[in-house]
Amino acid sequence: MGETEVFFARVCGKRSSWSESGTRQYLCYDAKQCQNIIDTIRKHRTSKDTLRFDVEECFSYGDDYDYEIAQYQESEWYGSNQTKLHINIKTPNGKVKADYKFGV
Repeated sequence: MGETEVFFARVCGKRSSWSESGTRQYLCYDAKQCQNIIDTIRKHRTSKDTLRFDVEECFSYGDDYDYEIAQYQESEWYGSNQTKLHINIKTPNGKVKADYKFGV
């Protein structure tokens, strides 16, 4: 996993097009959140357990009602574009011990 894969960015759009506004925030530069992830893994995982992680894309138009009004009036809408780190810990038998999503 690369250091810029998990991020959060605000978006601004009009009609069906959008662009990121402001700067992206990256998980790898948030020391407190990274320590929280490490502590979570240490708390739940033993040496025989399986740790799996994925990066999940999440796009939000913000409030659905505001988005519908913006589409009707052809005005701007605000939302977010982000990816989240999904961590899954399973026992050797396949039972899920922990399932967490972390974002910025």
